[in-house]
Amino acid sequence: MLKNAFLLWAIHRNTGASRNEFLMGDETIGAKPIDDISNKNYATIPKPPVMCAQFQAVTYTKILKPLNKTVLQKLQNLVTVNQKSSWFTRYLVLFILLHSCSILTKQNEEYARKMCLEVRKAISNTPRHKYHSKAEQQTKYANSESILKFHRGAESLLAYFHYCNNGQRPFALARDLAQL
Repeated sequence: MLKNAFLLWAIHRNTGASRNEFLMGDETIGAKPIDDISNKNYATIPKPPVMCAQFQAVTYTKILKPLNKTVLQKLQNLVTVNQKSSWFTRYLVLFILLHSCSILTKQNEEYARKMCLEVRKAISNTPRHKYHSKAEQQTKYANSESILKFHRGAESLLAYFHYCNNGQRPFALARDLAQL
């Protein structure tokens, strides 16, 4: 389970939009190197945007989506069984998933800022309050509905963790490093 969670985390980290990727070798698909000396990527051949989009589409559909499903199913099994011996595995997997959520949130916010998108209201069909039919929230994200879903998922993951620990703090048992 940890292997799959780490793999999921590593793939998420390497598919971010902020990565600079370049073509190397003899086959440059007709692209020319950047000839602007002031550019930090001078003399490199950037990977075309369509190639990046294709890579992300294949990675998502063939690797991330099935791996995400596997990790969540195994995590649900761990939570359902709720054995004390597996608390650290649950902790690590939840930490990895929540960290990935925070990275995606940050990337989405940076992209919105880069594209000069204004702060706007995000509307979701899921009610956040019993008197409102739709939830409205100020957002600064490019894809605000997805970010709201990520955050709701993160809240659910945290609720699972607290449920499994019955309100106790696992790391509070060790008073100092010698007891770890």
